Amino acid sequence: MADDCDITGERMEKEAELSEKARQARMANKQVSEYCIDCDERISDERQKATGGCNKCVTCLELEAAKRRHFR
Repeated sequence: MADDCDITGERMEKEAELSEKARQARMANKQVSEYCIDCDERISDERQKATGGCNKCVTCLELEAAKRRHFR
């Protein structure tokens, strides 16, 4: 008979599998680029991993956020 720890472990494994499948589905639909679409600078591999894929560099993303704050 399974105890609470076994049941919890199985649930955690199942949730991790579902989370990974959901992440893969998001990545399939996400626009990912090796170069920033605004300034054409190369986007680092570390940033791509950290964000799960992106199409803008940090600088351009920060400028975009600043412009949005300014024009409210």
